[in-house]
Amino acid sequence: MRVTANMATFPARRATMLAAVASIARQVDRVNVWGNGYDRAPAALKALPNVRFVPAGDCDLAGAGKFAFLADTQQPDYYLSLDDDFIYPADFAAQLCEAAGRFHAVTTLHGCRFRRPVRDYRQREVFGALRHVAEHQIAEMGGTGLMCHRPAQMRLGLEDFPHRYANDYDMMVAARRRNVPIMVLPHPADYLLYTKPGGFNIYDGVTCPQRKAFATAIEDALCGKPPRLPEIFGPLPAATIRRAGQLLQDTELCNDRSA
Repeated sequence: MRVTANMATFPARRATMLAAVASIARQVDRVNVWGNGYDRAPAALKALPNVRFVPAGDCDLAGAGKFAFLADTQQPDYYLSLDDDFIYPADFAAQLCEAAGRFHAVTTLHGCRFRRPVRDYRQREVFGALRHVAEHQIAEMGGTGLMCHRPAQMRLGLEDFPHRYANDYDMMVAARRRNVPIMVLPHPADYLLYTKPGGFNIYDGVTCPQRKAFATAIEDALCGKPPRLPEIFGPLPAATIRRAGQLLQDTELCNDRSA
């Protein structure tokens, strides 16, 4: 069984990224990191021989960078998509992968179900990463930063994540199209350590009309209609997606370009 952990980051989160990578590296065969805004790999990563860091420079995929590695020719049995601001406990990868295989589902530690019809995306039942979740829950939207899927089942590409800042939405759309459930696993409130990096949050800048448009997009997706997200969520141009694929081909495991 081959497992990869896939993460996106940017320079302001260097410290939290290094801690996150260190906590997951021993649990997986390879850690892939998409470095938005980096021109070389952090030297500290050389101590971890199974880490591959892509210095993406201005090829900014934001959070969608954790799905850039779907373009790799050889895909793992299990693909973990992770945020750069958590410390992952020692059994994290094993638990998510085991459940993904057993339930034939996309598994995560964070998700929600929406009040229908969706008028405001904030009106939802949340099964939170940092809250106690007592039993398995089927979610409509799952947190892609704490997620596992099986590439052979989902057959995803970066083109399935066409927004820089709407990865959870894009995965919801992709899973529904494939009729694959999203499942939140049981966990105690203190299972994960959140490193609280602060900084940019796309939802801080969402206006009332944009909030309504996002709610409409969620309702449409749940009803099987084509997705239509507000521009604030950062649509990825096709040229950027192609460039990301080219960058992957140029980056190997132990990066020579380190700083």
